[in-house]
Amino acid sequence: NYLGNKLKQSTGLSFTELLDQKRLVTAQNLLLNTNLSLEVITLELGFKNPTSLFRLFNKLVGISPTEFRQTARH
Repeated sequence: NYLGNKLKQSTGLSFTELLDQKRLVTAQNLLLNTNLSLEVITLELGFKNPTSLFRLFNKLVGISPTEFRQTARH
């Protein structure tokens, strides 16, 4: 609890929020720079299932990972 509070004070974000941001950046890099499937990316990021990645992506980016990949590659 103490470390979580200190982290929140210094960054303005909770541990979970920071982890989500890191996962999102990594997912974006993998989507743009590899042909890995969403299932593989999901596992690489430590999610239990692709739905979790889709939810995070929609929450923070506003589109699905598939849409992001298709839009960025055109």
